[in-house]
Amino acid sequence: MKKCNWCGRENLNVYSYCQTCGRGFAKPPQSEPSNFAERVKEVARWARGERKLTQ
Repeated sequence: MKKCNWCGRENLNVYSYCQTCGRGFAKPPQSEPSNFAERVKEVARWARGERKLTQ
């Protein structure tokens, strides 16, 4: 049995992908630390007219 790294379901070894979520058995991509939260705050400030939006 192979455990899916995405959803955790146990699958038979004959499949190359998960029978539940349909993803391959490669490990999920490592997420890089992003500035998403900072970007959201910046857009919110821009929407309120407090500052210009930067790229």
